[in-house]
Amino acid sequence: MIYNNNNFRIDSIQNFLPKMLNWASQFNIFCFLNSNNFNHLHQEFDGLFAIDAEQVLELQNDDFSQPLKQFAADNPGWIFGHLNYPQKKQDSIAFPPGCFFVPKILLQISKDSISISSQQDPEAIFNQICATSEVLDANLVIKEEIKSATSKEEYLQAIEAIKAHLKRGDCYEINYCQEFYSNHIKLNPLALYVNLMRKPNTGRGLKF
Repeated sequence: MIYNNNNFRIDSIQNFLPKMLNWASQFNIFCFLNSNNFNHLHQEFDGLFAIDAEQVLELQNDDFSQPLKQFAADNPGWIFGHLNYPQKKQDSIAFPPGCFFVPKILLQISKDSISISSQQDPEAIFNQICATSEVLDANLVIKEEIKSATSKEEYLQAIEAIKAHLKRGDCYEINYCQEFYSNHIKLNPLALYVNLMRKPNTGRGLKF
């Protein structure tokens, strides 16, 4: 895919990022990768934002190797996406096993500047973002207690199985996750993300 590219100076990424998230919410597909102030010797960007999809690969099962290789061969360049965790239970959100896309718009963020790549006019996109209001209020409303999708018995059984794997040396570290949910909850997920990132102990002030 051939992009038009342009670079723009930003006075405050702390103010620009909420505008950028709010502007991107009009698109059905986007992916934001945030370094969260982690400095690495070889890092090229502080953040990457892939917006809208030119091509999409939605995996139908866990056998993703060949379809993903073919998708990458057909679309050289930037590809973003995710692989879902295998589910024994029914996934209430119904995420596919994996989904990857070639972005129509790519934003590369580096401290006080942003590079916009798109088939459209990058300056027009930059002006649209600047004219967008910030995401300010999460408006979190929970009408029902948050529950775990895993029972206490299932959780303890999983922990014992993990301990057995560790003792056998099958692995040396496992990140065990469980789902919490509420069927009656109202929130703006982007605003909630911004507010969490502004917490001193979580997002280190939202600064790159």
